[in-house]
Amino acid sequence: MTTVYLQGTPVVYDTVGDGFPLLLLPGPPGVWEPTLALLGELCRVITYTAPLPVPEGMGAAALVEALMQVLGLERCYVASQVPSWPLALEVTLRCAHRVEGVVLVGTHTVEADVQQHLTTLVPRLPTVSVPTALLMTAEVRTTSPVVERLRTHLPRCTTQVLAGPAASGDVQRLALHIGHAMTAFLVQCERQRTLVRGASFLL
Repeated sequence: MTTVYLQGTPVVYDTVGDGFPLLLLPGPPGVWEPTLALLGELCRVITYTAPLPVPEGMGAAALVEALMQVLGLERCYVASQVPSWPLALEVTLRCAHRVEGVVLVGTHTVEADVQQHLTTLVPRLPTVSVPTALLMTAEVRTTSPVVERLRTHLPRCTTQVLAGPAASGDVQRLALHIGHAMTAFLVQCERQRTLVRGASFLL
């Protein structure tokens, strides 16, 4: 664990692995732990604890941007669980020059306040130019109307229904599916990025 200070407020973060950066936004306690070892084989996985309260005059998305700057993340991927979906998209809109791709993981019900926040972001989503992945259980996909709006309005969005619903109680199995789905998406993004950079060089 390492501590950095943003406007005098301590933010604790940790890293696993040594690949390209993947920033995991805070979610329910312990939600990312089962996937860290697998993701760390591919990425430099960064987790952090959000300070409460957020420094005065700095919203949650601005805090993430400041953290990226302090950590020297000129480019990174961003992933979030359901409660932080709006934050992930706000960060992507705010930091388009830094974010390479977004992963939205849905294994829990999308609560009304999250759906409302996402709805306010929908008009801006067509400007998101990076690849996005919606990885969710069948239950989340069928019971959350906002999911279809995300799929429709995010230009480069792919959707995958995760095997092993959360209701099964098999947390490790579900975490394995999440980890594999995330790594497959990230590898695809990196390959595409390499192809684009190669084509640009040839021009």
